[in-house]
Amino acid sequence: MKNVFIVADDTTGANSSAILHKSLGYDCVSIHTEVKEIRKQSVYAFSTNSRGVEKEEAYKRVKKTLDDLPVEDAVYCKRVDSTLRGNLGRELDAFLDTYQDKTAIVVASFPSSGRICKHNKLYVHGDLLETTDVAKDPKMPVTTSVVTELFGKQTDRTIGHIDLDSVHGEDYDQELLEAYQNNDSGVVDAEENVDIKKIADSVVRQNLDIVSVDPGPFTYYYARSLKEHEMFKFYCLVGSVTPLTLKQMRYAKEHGASVYELDVLQVLSEDFEDYLKKVYQEMIEIDNDFLIITTSSLSCDKKIVLQDHCSEGQMPEDISNLINQRIAQLFIEFVYHQKPHCVYTSGGDTTLEFLSSAESYGLRMNSEIMPLTVESQLLGGPFEGLRIVSKGGLIGDEDAIMHIYRYMKVGK
Repeated sequence: MKNVFIVADDTTGANSSAILHKSLGYDCVSIHTEVKEIRKQSVYAFSTNSRGVEKEEAYKRVKKTLDDLPVEDAVYCKRVDSTLRGNLGRELDAFLDTYQDKTAIVVASFPSSGRICKHNKLYVHGDLLETTDVAKDPKMPVTTSVVTELFGKQTDRTIGHIDLDSVHGEDYDQELLEAYQNNDSGVVDAEENVDIKKIADSVVRQNLDIVSVDPGPFTYYYARSLKEHEMFKFYCLVGSVTPLTLKQMRYAKEHGASVYELDVLQVLSEDFEDYLKKVYQEMIEIDNDFLIITTSSLSCDKKIVLQDHCSEGQMPEDISNLINQRIAQLFIEFVYHQKPHCVYTSGGDTTLEFLSSAESYGLRMNSEIMPLTVESQLLGGPFEGLRIVSKGGLIGDEDAIMHIYRYMKVGK
């Protein structure tokens, strides 16, 4: 996932914007001096402490911060105060001077904090901005609620506006595209989080190259939408044969997953190595990055009695162990070449055999997705760092696999 670079005019703003992305799986870092290292899959929020300084000094501080950043395909955000105080126009100029191919999309709303924008005016808990205590701020008094005017005071760049009625309309994508193409920046109204999400989804769907300008929520939804549209390889090995597991796999298949049913008799046969090659070739030809590999039959028309496959001196447990060893071997081969972002295993014996085959000595615990369902990373072996979710066969509701998939792809 892309890094997110946020530049705020004070530290509290940097902190509050960065932490919103924690639920998306990002490492979130707030910087108030100089950055020492840029890591992948991270949010970096920089404070320029420039809200109350002279406008040209504010421009210089923001420009230097941007010039010091690495050149990469990332999300770039100008974090603004939720009551639009500060050097809005000149700090926006610094962004647009640095990233000349980008257009700024301004979404000034923060609904959960009582800030909404409609008809180009910002309301704070239902009151127009200039009628609130913000208007009396001794350092940065605000005398208007019109968002385009507040940004336009310090810049000569063109600023378009998309009204709330248009955001709620059917032709919204086209109106956003026109505002993007015909202006240096565009202010977009939003009354609820669903509006902000709609704006972000439209930006990503149309592949618009933007700077996000907002007090936090728009950049969050923008980063979230980018994650939702990224390729995400999620491969599952299901050895559990409980009725609940069958329901969960059927539900996942109905909602987009592909399910590959292994032939257990072939897994147990002397020709297993040839069968492994055949299965591997068939699986890589499946055009779906959400793949479930299972020893169960979703139609319940193939049942195996372990006792029937026991040789002299063998117990059903021995046959079960052999099945788990071989399907783990098959899964390891597939994972090694296909390099998934995350794997999922269901069934305690299946999980243990996978970890053993992966030469892992342990797991680094990251989070609990649902009761008795843990997201971890492998320790040791050639797959160190690979994210894995393990779950028992009797855990979760019908949508459990889909819930895990969405959690691992997008976050909470």
